[in-house]
Amino acid sequence: MNKDIRFFSQYIPLLIISFFFVVLLPVIPIFSYDNYNHQRICQIFLVLLLSSSVVYKFCFTNSTKPLALDSKFVPFFAIFAAVGIISASISKEPVYSLFYCLHITLLIFFLLPNLSIKHATLPLIYALVIAHSILVLYCFLKILFTVYEQQPLNATVIYSGFNNIRFFNQVQVFVLPFLVFLLSYQKIQRVVFFILILNLLLMFIGGARGALLSLIFISIVSFYFTPQLRKNILKGFLCLLLSYLAYITLEYIVSPEYTASMRTSSSGRVRMWLEILADFSFQNIFFGHGPGIYDITFNPAKHPHNSFFEILNEWGATALITFIGVVYFTYKATTHYIKSHRNDKVTITLAYSLSCAAMYSLFSGVHVMPIPQTLLIIFWGALLGRVYRPTVTIIKINNVVKLVLFLIFMITWAFYLYSALTLYNAIDPAQGYTPAPRFWSIGQREL
Repeated sequence: MNKDIRFFSQYIPLLIISFFFVVLLPVIPIFSYDNYNHQRICQIFLVLLLSSSVVYKFCFTNSTKPLALDSKFVPFFAIFAAVGIISASISKEPVYSLFYCLHITLLIFFLLPNLSIKHATLPLIYALVIAHSILVLYCFLKILFTVYEQQPLNATVIYSGFNNIRFFNQVQVFVLPFLVFLLSYQKIQRVVFFILILNLLLMFIGGARGALLSLIFISIVSFYFTPQLRKNILKGFLCLLLSYLAYITLEYIVSPEYTASMRTSSSGRVRMWLEILADFSFQNIFFGHGPGIYDITFNPAKHPHNSFFEILNEWGATALITFIGVVYFTYKATTHYIKSHRNDKVTITLAYSLSCAAMYSLFSGVHVMPIPQTLLIIFWGALLGRVYRPTVTIIKINNVVKLVLFLIFMITWAFYLYSALTLYNAIDPAQGYTPAPRFWSIGQREL
């Protein structure tokens, strides 16, 4: 293996593993005054370092092909980015929208290709599960203190380090399928059982209807189509039952008059989706209102809690069609791979986890929050890296082209970092906390 390629194959997983631990462990925020902004800053650093590695390979080495994936994906990515840039330029807030479009584009173009490293998948899974399990155990301590003090089971208090309790659930939908997968290991099965039950208990405490629905539905589908995981999925459903019984018991202990119930309203989601359809015009077939500025059109809602409707509104129908095409080819390749590699439980579990998150994105902001947004692309890239077998291609680039590419990179990153810093400096904590997913947790959007 080429020396540079070997270096990056070791460097990239280590960098992502470090990201998991820094953003998930229940520590005092290092880079900002709250955990949400801390996570966003870490995401920016991650993208910066990964994009720097790609540019280094392009400009200072005989580069490997940047998208070591099936070539059919490249036109989809290019169209999606181009439509986003045009939509941003004609939006009501072109500078901010272009910045947000650039943020998504950098994540896809620089995070995705760096993950076509098959041997790195298991270390990434273990790191995510360990970091998240430490967080969950910390939440368990808060449950014990809450019960001891005879206080209501308040998810806002128990979900440590997450300003919005749904941010916590969005990470859970990625982790739980891997816990189901780890039930296969007898030596750690009891520990995994406990962590899985605890995770599901936290979902019940938080009233995470969308997350539970997504996990249950995808688990049933996986049970039918993947016999390799059937025993594990059955054990997972047993954990679901035990966690619900534990939830009822704890609620009875702290509130004897409690009667178990779940909310049945859509919390305004259906209304938002109907508004998007009613607002759809001929222009939206080609371009959207601008990436990241849904709230300008539909105030006070900050995002529609649905990935398809958000792309349709902000990026346009053309971008939505290209997105659906990418999803189709991803699952087509995954299905074909699994049929010929029936014992590859890691790839099956990656598809299982990604499917849970994708379905949950139809009810929640999985695609806009910093941690789940990054996890979506990490797992997508890891899945593509396993189902495709790309050959390493050496690209010969003359020095003039390298210089041009390097300058474009520097200008792009200067705009991106300047915009992020300007937004951050516009924050006025005296205005109060805004739990909606603007780029930063608190503050105004002034660019």
